[in-house]
Amino acid sequence: GATGLLMNGTGDMKLFDNYYKAVEENCDYAASLGIGICVKPHGGANATGQACRAIIEKVNKPNFRLMYDPGNVMYYSDGKIDPVADAATVDGIVMGMCVKDFQAPKSVDVTPGDGLVDLPAVMARLKAGGFTGGPLVLECVKAGDYQASIAEARRARLFLEELVASLA
Repeated sequence: GATGLLMNGTGDMKLFDNYYKAVEENCDYAASLGIGICVKPHGGANATGQACRAIIEKVNKPNFRLMYDPGNVMYYSDGKIDPVADAATVDGIVMGMCVKDFQAPKSVDVTPGDGLVDLPAVMARLKAGGFTGGPLVLECVKAGDYQASIAEARRARLFLEELVASLA
């Protein structure tokens, strides 16, 4: 019953070609079941939107797309790549977004809206590039005990609801 599969990719360049050949060989079968497959920025050969675009173009299947992750773009670039600028490289291939933030020196355990990622600008840029609907995954919030984590998750949900409403 799944409709999607999220892959983190591989950072091992010795496996890169075979890894994505296997993805390519399974895309048609996944499509026949109504399943989309996506990769996300996750370090190594797929640390940025631009790198993910090259992978998506290499696989060249309509059901293989991008789950954009601006927090990871900043994380894997040590805060040097602005996800707003990076988002301009992914027009037409985004099927969803990991709503993740970043704090220096190197943390994504941040409640969205509290870190260095300009999430409103990232989402506006993705929308300008054709992303107008799809999953928004809340992957991380500020770490804490159970009650604190629940409070942070609620705060993140409200932030995201307001953000989506502002872009409508």
